[in-house]
Amino acid sequence: MLRLEGRVIKLEKILTRAPRPVKRFRILVESGYMKLDLASSRCDRTLSSSGVLKEIVVIDGSLEGEELERFIESFPIRDAGY
Repeated sequence: MLRLEGRVIKLEKILTRAPRPVKRFRILVESGYMKLDLASSRCDRTLSSSGVLKEIVVIDGSLEGEELERFIESFPIRDAGY
């Protein structure tokens, strides 16, 4: 019975979602020659069960610094579900 309990505890640790991203992987595509248009810009944020936050950001125009971070953080983080 102890072996089964130990295996269940290990499985729970593996399947439990990380409380915050351990690593971040960001792809940022900007078309800097255009006028900034946030309405047509988009961002997809996905958190894997291992805690890796994947962000794919496509911006029509150019954005940097705190403005860029605020824009990205305005999008929800989806659970990868695997």
